Amino acid sequence: MKKDTVKTISLGKERKWESRDQAKMYYLQLAAFSEGDERQRYMNILTRLARGMKVCSDKEL
Repeated sequence: MKKDTVKTISLGKERKWESRDQAKMYYLQLAAFSEGDERQRYMNILTRLARGMKVCSDKEL
C-alpha cells in the first residue's frame, strides 16, 4: 500500500509528512488556536491538503 506522503511549507520551513491526515490534524489544531494572518497561513495549507496537492504552502491562494 502506497503512503499518502505530503510536504508542507510554512514560513519558509519545509516539513515532510508520512500521512496527509497527520498533516491535516496538525494544521487544524494550529488554526484553531491562532487568528489573523497566522490563521490564514494555516488555512492556506489546509485548503491545499484538502485539494490533494503533494506540496502545500502557506502562500495566498
